[in-house]
Amino acid sequence: DCRFYYGEEYVFLACDNKCSDSSIVCPLLLHPVKSDDCTVAPAVRHVYTKSPSRYGWLSLVKHQKHDSGSFESDLYSCDNGGCVTVQEVCDLKNNCGDWSDEANCSNAFRCRSSLHRVTWDAVCDGEYDCPDLSDECNSWCTTRMLDGIALSVVAWVLGVVGLTTNTIVILKSMKKCRKVRSNTSLVNHVFVVLIASGDILISLHLLGIAMADAIYSGTYCENKYRWRLSQWCSMLGACQMVGCQVSLFNMLVLAIYRGYVTKFPTRPSSAYRDVVLKI
Repeated sequence: DCRFYYGEEYVFLACDNKCSDSSIVCPLLLHPVKSDDCTVAPAVRHVYTKSPSRYGWLSLVKHQKHDSGSFESDLYSCDNGGCVTVQEVCDLKNNCGDWSDEANCSNAFRCRSSLHRVTWDAVCDGEYDCPDLSDECNSWCTTRMLDGIALSVVAWVLGVVGLTTNTIVILKSMKKCRKVRSNTSLVNHVFVVLIASGDILISLHLLGIAMADAIYSGTYCENKYRWRLSQWCSMLGACQMVGCQVSLFNMLVLAIYRGYVTKFPTRPSSAYRDVVLKI
């Protein structure tokens, strides 16, 4: 993939038609060097250049100024009248001074509102590299908080169902706690209330994320850091953390309690034994 090669390597592959993408053209063909170009030439260097060689039309040659004032074809003519060597073309640097040495290259993403360029692997990587955020806020990258409508629907459904059912469970368990007579039943209902409370916090977190996804629909990319620093996001994070901690605490205490009951089973009272004997 020529998009991940730069400078001399990119020029060589593009001009020798070795790129997998056939739409990539040789940048040298679009900027041929004229006889009156390059009034100031770079230092003498070895570069890949166009040449009628029997090994192909690219060969390794040395450029130098001739007596006639012209130069070898391994120079690139900038739009502003200057020249750079071929290895300085398509290297993501403004060597010409007017970005013309990067204008016909396909190995970089050009930011929307500036001439700034970034590598393709920096596009949609979750980090802003362009001053205008266009490397992340574009049609290729995800612009929603939740990636896809299906995930958004799942968040809404789980949040609503979890909040509703666990609220009902807590209300019913609290009513039963007033009527129970044994300590074991009371402890069981307390555990049910605590577990349901943790699930309610997780459900509130899912509902909050689903609501934020709807509010920032299409604009989340530009407002990502504003959202992350908001109090709303902090409260949802607290709900998730506390809900998970409550669930883990309940699991730990429940495991200890069950181990205790297994090791020391509750003995029936004398009145209970009398009733059993009569039956």
